[in-house]
Amino acid sequence: MRWQAILLVLWASVGVAQQNLPAAQSAGSSGAGSVLGFSYQTSYKDVYCAGFISRERFRTGRAVQGGSRSPEVGHFTAKETVFLAGSGYEVGSRYAIVRDIRDPNHYEYFKGQYKQLDRLGHLYAELGQLRIDHIENGYALATIEASCQPIMVGDVVIPFRDKGSFAAQPRTTPFQVFGVTLPRRHGMIVMSSEFDNVFGLHKIVYINLGSRAGLKPGDYLRISRTYDPNKMPEENRLTMDSPGYDPTQRHRLTVSPRSMKNWPVKGLGELMVISATSDTATCIVTMALENLQSGDFVAPEDER
Repeated sequence: MRWQAILLVLWASVGVAQQNLPAAQSAGSSGAGSVLGFSYQTSYKDVYCAGFISRERFRTGRAVQGGSRSPEVGHFTAKETVFLAGSGYEVGSRYAIVRDIRDPNHYEYFKGQYKQLDRLGHLYAELGQLRIDHIENGYALATIEASCQPIMVGDVVIPFRDKGSFAAQPRTTPFQVFGVTLPRRHGMIVMSSEFDNVFGLHKIVYINLGSRAGLKPGDYLRISRTYDPNKMPEENRLTMDSPGYDPTQRHRLTVSPRSMKNWPVKGLGELMVISATSDTATCIVTMALENLQSGDFVAPEDER
């Protein structure tokens, strides 16, 4: 009887957990969904460690050349003293540390990805911030006040820019999975932080729309995906070569790529803009109904 009592307790726990699920996450029978999402206060790391894409080539003359524990230690973190090469520093001023980075995998997650990135500029990782303590013998001595990841010799120092903070707000209208067409003015996710191809909630991503398209920090974009094989991410398109079937099925239907082009656009979630340049924006995923991918489409949302 003891095992029966344990089963009853577990069954009751499951029932209570199901009753406590937020109503906003329940999908309607039509499949259109009625997701309102949740509020989310961005953290310091979300905003100041997010990275960005820029055409600007930052001066490599201002760079980290060493630290108080050099040459034995080549990585530096918060509270450590570092030595900076270059000129024009002001004692007491705050600076950001960035790194021009590239994907070591050399693999395109969607056709034309690297052409897109080359056109948009360089991807920069934001590594932390430091403050100038004093200048001696042509070098600036600075204390690292915050570090997103270990800072290395050669990382570039640029003026610090206050980005503020943002809070993602729940939707006031249901998020429709189907029934929303992709507007002519749309972009795509060209890369995610840490070069991940599949990602989800609270991930940092980079898109090919920016202030020229009217985007500013705090704006929202809808994430969508089509069933058009020519616009699918490569790994999705490959699954068409091995369609599912049942051996008991007498008549099988082969779906043509042409017919799939007319299938509806599927809504996957939302992004919120953290920062923007003229043609790019750094965003955080605030809603993800399923796995997201580089190559997914994005479009500004006017009403939420």
